[in-house]
Amino acid sequence: MIVLTFNVTGTDLRRTDVNRIVAVSRNNVSAKFNFNSDWDDIYPKVVQFYKDEEYYNVSLKNDECSVPWEVLTEKGTLSVTVTGGDLITTTTVDINVYGTSLSDSGLVPTKASPGVYSEIVKMADEISIGYNSIKSVMDTYEENIADSENRINNVINEAKTDLAESEAHTRENAVNAEAWAEEARETAEDIKERLGNISFSISSDDMGLDIIINEGEE
Repeated sequence: MIVLTFNVTGTDLRRTDVNRIVAVSRNNVSAKFNFNSDWDDIYPKVVQFYKDEEYYNVSLKNDECSVPWEVLTEKGTLSVTVTGGDLITTTTVDINVYGTSLSDSGLVPTKASPGVYSEIVKMADEISIGYNSIKSVMDTYEENIADSENRINNVINEAKTDLAESEAHTRENAVNAEAWAEEARETAEDIKERLGNISFSISSDDMGLDIIINEGEE
């Protein structure tokens, strides 16, 4: 592949290679640019190719791009300019495109070289696809969180129900225990009262010793 090389110093553009460009070339010529620090924060960087009263704007990727085949279909002068950001523009470099006896009939591809607009549309599509992928992941994440929250709430509600049932059972046992205790107290009082009303008498005669137990008030 033929590589056109350029140095870009501020607004000054200079070609540094000596390659010969021949017409009816396609997919064989690229351009590479070496920028100085004036361009460190400049984005995007766009190369404008001009030939036969037609302009072709191509975005740089890693400071490189392909030269559109449309500017190489015939001999003539190819003009190259670099622009960037909002807005810095360089001087123009003219490149001679040499002629050839080869006819371009049937060789020129029907698909146009990608321009800035098509690259922006492609970038927007890629961003949209990326956004949809991220949104799908986030939706799944949110669904998992909602499902986890529902499970946690179910466990909490079940624990509350079990606790309420346990408290009710405990209260019931406490009531029963109190009733049993009261019954036991009453029984004890009754026994105590009956014991308090028992009297003993002992008598003896020729037949032996008699013990008489009398229950009643003294």
